[in-house]
Amino acid sequence: MEIPMPAPICLVENSPAGELRVQQEALQVLAEISQPVVVVAIAGLYRTGKSYLMNRLASKRTGFSLSYTIRSHTKGIWMWCLPHPRRAGHTLVLLDTEGLGDMEKGDTKNDVWIFVLAVLLSSTLVYNSMGTIDQQAMEQLHYMTELTELIKVKPAGGGSRGDMKVKAAGKGGRQEGEDSAEFVRFFPAFVWAVRDFTLQLELDGREITEDEYLENALKLKPGSSKQDQRYNLPRKCIRLFFPARKCFVFVPPAGWRDLPRLEELREDELDSEFREQVAQFCHHVWETSKPKTIPGGHVVTGAMLGNLAVTYVDAIRSGAVPCMESAVLALAQIENSAAVGEAVAAYEEQLGRRAALPTQSVQELLELHAQCEQEALRAFMARAFKDEEQQYQRQLKDKLDSKRAELCRRNEQASSDRCTAALRELSQELEDHGPPLTTAPFRGSARSRPAPREGDRGPRADPAARAGRPPSAMEIPMPAPICLIENSPAGELRVQQEALQVLAEISQPVVVVAIAGLYRTGKSYLMNRLASKRMGFSLGSTIQSHTKGIWMWCLPHPHPRRAGQTLVLLDTEGLGDVEKGNTKNDVWIFALAVLLSSTLVYNSMGTINQQAMDQLHYVTELTELIKVKPAGGGSRGDMKVKAAGKGGRQEGEDTAEFVRFFPAFVWAVRDFVLQLQLDGREITEDEYLENALKLKPGSGKQDQCYNLPRKCIRLFFPARKCFAFVQPAGRKRLPRLEELQEDELDSEFQEQVTRFCHHVWETSKSKTILGGHVVTGAMLGNLAVTYVDAIRSGAVPCMESAVLALAQIENSAAVGEAVAAYEEQLGRRAALPTQSVQELLELHAQCEREALRAFMARAFKDEEQQYQRQLKDELDSKRAELCRRNEQASSDRCTAVLRELSQELEERVCEGGYSVPGGYQRLLDDQREMVEKYKQLPGKGIMAAEVLQQFLKSKETVAQAVLQTDQSLTDKQREIEVERARAGAAEREAQLSQEMQARTEQLLQDQARSHQEHVQQLTAKMEQDRRQLLAEQQTALALKLQEQERLLRDGFQREAEKLEHEMRNLKDEMSRPPPSPPPCVIF
Repeated sequence: MEIPMPAPICLVENSPAGELRVQQEALQVLAEISQPVVVVAIAGLYRTGKSYLMNRLASKRTGFSLSYTIRSHTKGIWMWCLPHPRRAGHTLVLLDTEGLGDMEKGDTKNDVWIFVLAVLLSSTLVYNSMGTIDQQAMEQLHYMTELTELIKVKPAGGGSRGDMKVKAAGKGGRQEGEDSAEFVRFFPAFVWAVRDFTLQLELDGREITEDEYLENALKLKPGSSKQDQRYNLPRKCIRLFFPARKCFVFVPPAGWRDLPRLEELREDELDSEFREQVAQFCHHVWETSKPKTIPGGHVVTGAMLGNLAVTYVDAIRSGAVPCMESAVLALAQIENSAAVGEAVAAYEEQLGRRAALPTQSVQELLELHAQCEQEALRAFMARAFKDEEQQYQRQLKDKLDSKRAELCRRNEQASSDRCTAALRELSQELEDHGPPLTTAPFRGSARSRPAPREGDRGPRADPAARAGRPPSAMEIPMPAPICLIENSPAGELRVQQEALQVLAEISQPVVVVAIAGLYRTGKSYLMNRLASKRMGFSLGSTIQSHTKGIWMWCLPHPHPRRAGQTLVLLDTEGLGDVEKGNTKNDVWIFALAVLLSSTLVYNSMGTINQQAMDQLHYVTELTELIKVKPAGGGSRGDMKVKAAGKGGRQEGEDTAEFVRFFPAFVWAVRDFVLQLQLDGREITEDEYLENALKLKPGSGKQDQCYNLPRKCIRLFFPARKCFAFVQPAGRKRLPRLEELQEDELDSEFQEQVTRFCHHVWETSKSKTILGGHVVTGAMLGNLAVTYVDAIRSGAVPCMESAVLALAQIENSAAVGEAVAAYEEQLGRRAALPTQSVQELLELHAQCEREALRAFMARAFKDEEQQYQRQLKDELDSKRAELCRRNEQASSDRCTAVLRELSQELEERVCEGGYSVPGGYQRLLDDQREMVEKYKQLPGKGIMAAEVLQQFLKSKETVAQAVLQTDQSLTDKQREIEVERARAGAAEREAQLSQEMQARTEQLLQDQARSHQEHVQQLTAKMEQDRRQLLAEQQTALALKLQEQERLLRDGFQREAEKLEHEMRNLKDEMSRPPPSPPPCVIF
C-alpha cells in the first residue's frame, strides 16, 4: 500500500437491530488493494482490551477506538489496512470485532455470526480473554462449539455450484457425509491472548511455557458422562479446528489509575514486562501469519477479501449458512470476469507500447498480435482461478480474436492512408503542370477518407433512449423503500448511491411528499397509507427511535390527473430522540425535508398546544439554516455560503422569499381525542390549526417566545392544512398495526386517512426549484447531494447556489441528450448519398430541430447560452461529418458504377482493340456512350460530376497513347484532337468549379438558417421560463395576500404592513420587462 489508511473504518456494520451490513467505503478501500492480504482478526468478550492489542499490531498507540465504560464500545467489525511490516508486497489487514457477550444486546446469535465472520475472513485469529484459561473461560468460548452448524465446507446436495444454497443452521443441519475435520484445511491459525495474567507459569513444580499452559488447559477428561462431554466439547473443537495454535499471556499494562488513559501513555510509562510480552506477540503475528487463502490454496487480495465479506454477510442476512466452497465459486466468477477485463487491458497496453502501424507484412502484424496475446494470457492466468470449464478463457479468446480482427482493419487503414498521402505528395507537381501519366483506374477522391458503413453511428449517450419522446410512467415501481440519506451514529449525513441510481432512472416530474415529526409518533405508517400499502416503511413499536436518516419510496402517482408523474415519499428520522443527544442533527433532517419536498407533513401527537409549538422549534431555525441567495462575492455556480449561526443571514436577504420556494404544509395530529369545538361551535381541522397559530399581542420576551414558532409557520407556510386522526386501533393491537386488516381499524380513523391521502394526492404539486423549473427524479438526486454536501462541509444550504449547480449538471446532460436525439433522428431518416446538397441540409435541419427541442426541454438557467453554444458547436461538427459521409457515400457509389461501366473499355485497351486505324475515334465513342449511361443512372449523389472528372482525367494518358498510334490521323488532326480534349477537360473543370461554389453558398445559407433556428427556440424557451417565473410569483403573491387578510382580521396591523411591503417588492419584480437575447447570442 503506497498510502496507508490513516485510521480504521467499519467493514461490517452491526445495526442496533442486529442486522449485519458490509460498508461501501471499506469495500472501496479493499478494491484498491491488488496485493495479497494477511488478515489478522481479534475476537473475545467485550471490555477485554482487544482494540488496544490491535493498535499495537499496527505499531500505533491510537487507531481502533478504546473505551473504559461498562458498555461495549466497538460495534460490528472494523478494519485497518497497512503495509505489512515484515512481508514486502503484502498488506496487513487488521479486523477488530465487536465484543461478545454484551448483556445489553440480548441476541447471542448475533455474537455467533460476528465470531463466524472473524474465522472466515482471517488468516490468523486472536482470541482475547481476561485472567486465566479455566473452565469459565472455556464455557465463554461456546462459539467454537457452534461452528459446525454455522459454517459449511461444501454446498448442500443438489445446489448449483455457483450458488450460495445451503441448509439453515440448527441441530442436524450438517449435510450427510460432511466431515467437520475439513475445517482445519481452511481455518486460520489460532492465537489465545490471556490478558491481566497474574499467576506463575508453573505446573507440578516446574516452569512451563505459555503454549504448554494452553495445551494443558485443552486436555480432555476421560469419561462419557454428560458432564464430561460438556467439559470436553469446547476443547475438542479448538483441538480439531485449530491444530496450529499459540498462546501469549500479558500482565496488566499499567496501574489501574492509569488504565483509562492507556492509549495516551508513553512506552516508558507502561509495565516493562507487558512491553516485552507485547513485543513477542507482535513479532510472532507478523512473522508467522500467512496470506489469506481460500479452498484450493488461492491467495486472496484486498478486492477478493471484500467480495468474500459481501458473500458471507449476504448469506447470513438471508438466513442461510455461509458455505466456503460456494463463496469461493461466487468469488471465482467475480475474479474471472475481472481477469478477462484485466487481460484485455493488458493486450491493449502492450499494443499501445509495441504497435507501429502500418506493418510491412501480415506476418509482422500477426507476430505483434501474438506478443500482446501472450501478455494478455499471462495477466488472465495470474488472476483467474477455478475456471474449470474454461468459460472465461473462451470469453477471453473471443475478445482477443475480435481485437485481432480490429488490429488487421486498423493496419489496413493505416497503410491505405499512408499510401494515399504518399501518392498525393509525389503526384502534386505532375498535377500542377500536366496530365497524369498513370493509366490506373480511378479509386476515389484522394481528399476523402473512407466513411463508416451506414448504420454505424457509434455509441450513444444514455439519454438517447428517451430523446425525442415524452417520459413514460414508472414501469416497475420500487417494491420497498430504500435509504436516501444515511444518518450515521455519529450524526454524519451521507446520500446513498443505490437511491441516486433509482432517481437517475426517473425522467418524469416528481411530486415529493416528506413527513417529519417527533420520534415514535407513527410517521412511517401514515406514509405507507400514502403509498396505498399496509407495509413498506419499517415501523417500530418500542420506545426507541426506529427510522434512521431519510428513507425514500418512488411510486407511480395514484391520482389520474397526475399520470406521467412519480410520487416520491420521504420518511424522515424521528426528531427529539433523547438517545441521540445531537439536536443540530435533528434540525438538518428537518431542513432537508423542507428543501426536498413539494408537500411537507408534520406529524405530532395529542393536541396542538404550546408544548407542540415548542417542539416545533426547528421551523424557527430555518432562517439560519437555509439561504435563498449565496453570500455576497460568491461565484454564481458555487455553493459558497456563510456558516450557520446567529447573524449568519446575509445582509439584505428577505426571509419572506421562503414562501416562493417552500413546500405546502400539512399538520397531522395523531391520537386526537378532543372535540373540535370553539366557543360552543363546531370548527374544522383547518380552523383548529389557525386558532392555534394566532399571535399574542405584546412585545415582552414571553410574548416573543410564544409568537416566534407561530410567526415562522405563518410566514413560511401560508399554504397549510390540518388533519386530526383518532387512534387507529385498540392499545393491544397497535404493536401489530401494519398486520391489521381494514375492518380491524377504527372506522373513523379509516375515513380520516382516506381524506388525508386524497388531499395529498390531489393538491401536492410537482417539485419545482427557483424559477418554477419542474424537478425530475434525476434532478432530485442531484439536489439531495448538493444540499448534503453543503451540510457536511459546515456550510448553509443555499437554494440559488444549488439550482445553479444543478443547472450545470442538467445543461451538460441536455447537450448530450440533444446530440443523442440528433443521431437518433439521423439514423431513422438518413439514406446516403443524397441527390443534392439541399436535400442533405434539409435532413440536417430536421435532425437539428429535434436536437434543439430535446435540449430546450431539459436545459434551464443557461443565461449566457454557454451550453447552447456548446450544442451549436457539436451540431456544426455533426453537419460537417454528415457532409463528409455523404460525399464519401456518393464517391464510393460513383466509383463502383464507373468501374462496372468501364470494364469492357478497359478490356479492349488491354487487348489492343483501339490500337488500329480509327481506334481513337472508336475510343472516344465508347467513352461518350459510357458517360451517357453513367449520367442516366440514378442515386449517385453530389459527387457524380467530380468523380467522373477524376475518372476521365485518369484515362487521358490512355487516350493520348491511342491518339498517337492511330495511323488514320494526320499530325494536324492529332493536334486538333489534343486541343479538343483539353478544351473539353477545361469546360468540365469550369462546370465543377461552379458546382462547388454553389455548394459553398448553400452551406452558408444553412449556417444562417441554423442561427435563426437557435434564436427562435431560445426566444420561445425564455418566454416559457418567464411564464413559469410569473406563475411562481403570482402564487407567492396570492399566499401573502391571504396571510395579510388573516393578520388584519386578527388585529395585527404592523405585521400586515410588513407583508404589504413584501408584496409591493414582489409586484415590482413581476412588472420588470423580460430580457431579450442579444442578436449574436450563438455565434
